[in-house]
Amino acid sequence: MVRLVKCISVFIFLLGSYTVINAQHVPYGINYQAVARDSYGDELANQEIDIRFTVYSYSSEGTVEYQEVHNNVSTTPYGVFSVTIGNGTPTMGACESFSEINWSQAIHYLKVEIKFSNEFLDMGTMQFLSVPYALYAAKSLEPGPPGPKGDPGDPATDDQKLSFDGENLTIDGGSDGGSGNTVNLSALLNVDDADANPLNEIQDLRIDNDVLKITVNTEATPISLAKYLDNTDEQTLTFNTADSSMAISNGNSIDLSYVLDDGDNNSSNELITGISIDGTDLVINEGSNENRVDLSSNVIAFRAKKTDNTDAPMPLSNVDFIPDVQEYNDGLAFNMSTGEFTATHDGIYTFNIFYYADGSGSGRTLMIYKNGNIYENLGEEISSGSKLYRSVTMKLLSQDKVKIVIHTGTGTSIGTGNFSGYKVF
Repeated sequence: MVRLVKCISVFIFLLGSYTVINAQHVPYGINYQAVARDSYGDELANQEIDIRFTVYSYSSEGTVEYQEVHNNVSTTPYGVFSVTIGNGTPTMGACESFSEINWSQAIHYLKVEIKFSNEFLDMGTMQFLSVPYALYAAKSLEPGPPGPKGDPGDPATDDQKLSFDGENLTIDGGSDGGSGNTVNLSALLNVDDADANPLNEIQDLRIDNDVLKITVNTEATPISLAKYLDNTDEQTLTFNTADSSMAISNGNSIDLSYVLDDGDNNSSNELITGISIDGTDLVINEGSNENRVDLSSNVIAFRAKKTDNTDAPMPLSNVDFIPDVQEYNDGLAFNMSTGEFTATHDGIYTFNIFYYADGSGSGRTLMIYKNGNIYENLGEEISSGSKLYRSVTMKLLSQDKVKIVIHTGTGTSIGTGNFSGYKVF
């Protein structure tokens, strides 16, 4: 199961809600909900994961305003997990808490990372739009200076009063000296129910010694319930193996012989006693027999680092990004000597790149190649000392090849970083 965890893909749905009650009690937090799925699209049900949120200002790679970590976040039986950004454990940033972020100062970006195999994997960075700025808008509830006092109102009021004498409802004229009026409600008080029998107006039921009676009316007929006391549903089902029939006591029977024949008349293949995962093997137990299915061919994941800042032969060179340290290579799809990934199956793949423009030389370009041709520019005019994080998702056919290429610009330094990827499905 360890190898499967490395290939997790996460589909994130962000739900934010903010309620500003008053300027002194603003709820500083953002509700965040996501569905975690593995590389086959199945939900990661009832799991515990770690999540890291980073808030940048000005750009997606700008100043780290605030960073926090949520540990041991539990997913539901459907793979759903929910956290509140702002309630995690702060780890770094210009602000010591989420409430200190100045939303009015600049545009802000949110970076989401999930911990796989003891390291956080970048799941993408997105720009905050309107919703979190409700925290800043809460300041609008602070009261301003009082305005000038208005003109005095009319001191007169209606000052009318209601009274009821048991039959008449009266309202007086009030302070303006009006006459008021009276309404006779006797028609509502004496309702004729057409039978002129006061004994049947309020009734109740009671059981006395298994006899059902109605109250008030002494002439009503009592009903004995004694004959129903032994009327239970305690029936018994039985199965006759001789003729394959099922019967119920005090009832009928049915013939079940037609459901017993499964078409092959082989009783040895009817019982599967257990299914389990052992490493990358699916184990199926049929009685005393054990069958194994190798699932390793579907597990494709790698991560490699380039720690040595080597040089190109000359400036303005396009040089392959070749790592010198391999962390893992499940499925053996990555070639360390060439820095090239070869797809083993048709499918969707995700690649993550971190590049540090170590050494001298500006005007560099970070590119990802597919089958020897440039697929996408990941960064241009990269200056010395810059750091870039990029994520690319591709649809590949079997034997398609992917690699990272650096254009060295005005210098010869290639730089350092890491290159990782996995098969989504």
